[in-house]
Amino acid sequence: MFETFLFHVPSIARHEQAPFAEERFRYLVDCAERGDTPRTLQNKRTGIYWAARILGPNAGQVITAEQFQAAARQWAVDHGCHRANSLMQLIRVGRPWLRYLGWWEDPVSHTPFQAELDRFCDWMKSERGLTATTVDQWRRRTRTFLQWYQSAGRSLSELGPSDIDQYLVHGINSRCRITVATYLTALRAFIRYAGSQGWCTPRLADTIQRPRIYKDEQLPSGPDWSHVRLLLQDLDTGHPRDVRNYAIVLLLAVYGMRVGEVIRLRLTDLDWERELVRLPCAKRRAPQRSPLVAEVGNSIARYLRDVRPKSAVPEVFLSMRPPYRRLSQGALYSVIGPRMRRLGCALAHFGPHALRHACAQRLLARGLSLKEIGDHLGHRSPASTQIYAKVDLPALREVAAFDLGGVQ
Repeated sequence: MFETFLFHVPSIARHEQAPFAEERFRYLVDCAERGDTPRTLQNKRTGIYWAARILGPNAGQVITAEQFQAAARQWAVDHGCHRANSLMQLIRVGRPWLRYLGWWEDPVSHTPFQAELDRFCDWMKSERGLTATTVDQWRRRTRTFLQWYQSAGRSLSELGPSDIDQYLVHGINSRCRITVATYLTALRAFIRYAGSQGWCTPRLADTIQRPRIYKDEQLPSGPDWSHVRLLLQDLDTGHPRDVRNYAIVLLLAVYGMRVGEVIRLRLTDLDWERELVRLPCAKRRAPQRSPLVAEVGNSIARYLRDVRPKSAVPEVFLSMRPPYRRLSQGALYSVIGPRMRRLGCALAHFGPHALRHACAQRLLARGLSLKEIGDHLGHRSPASTQIYAKVDLPALREVAAFDLGGVQ
């Protein structure tokens, strides 16, 4: 059975005699068909071999994370293996195999007031017409409050202004002023909807006051374009993960795409014949067609040809480990932030959104108007682009050099 992957007779016998031989072989065949490299297959073969031995032949076909971790720790104690890294690697390799077999049971995260939260989200989509990104963000912000409020052991009908004050003090007080404002915006919308449904006092939402946020109070926080080039040079290693990340950085820096737009970019959005890319603009609620810049197109084509796993998932950028799925927002932060810090960039923020600011500042330096920059970035309103005028140093110098013409 394992002759496909092994050549040494004792190794073949050892793998075939271990528990769940057929299930392990079937998983390895599937991984090979999806395009896993020989080195990856070797790591998986070894990992699931030990996972099968740890679980034993009498393991049930429903295995929770706690059961697997407990069995792995007990095995490590019995065999004198106390290396935490090896244990975690074993769990990381064994979990996808168990998921493939349908034996893995993910822990159920209980969200308090789930029915009310679902109805609120449906209302935001159908009645308010909010974008999927906004709905998801407000869902997470509201869920944070409901999880905090659950500890009080009371119903929504008992919710009062003092609870909101306590949430501000103990729940989100450590966050910055702008973040607190976003949390309270979502909370106020939820409580206003809850009041309309009779779940709580109808006027309770009017008692929620956000911190004052001044228009254009912040400066753009993007890196200089020379730092963007350094970042691209740092990613130009040929490693499969860096090939993917190189294309991602180009999309963020050249087109100024938002994080959600990058992770939602689909294969069908790439028109190779006409050299166009359809950008899924989150704020405009309609895709925007742009020319496919040669360097960006070549980097994406290289990723699709040499790196991207074989998968039916429609999104362009996928995780590098099975089960292959589209990237999360957190994955993009891990791509940009650590490298920018290592390159010594002095920035207020190191996330991928900083590259969107870098794109806007570069276009402004090249003489494009705010209207043109706004169209490129997918802004719905010119007011969203005005903040970049604050960093247009040549224009500011012209204002500073204004001749008063002898006026006393």
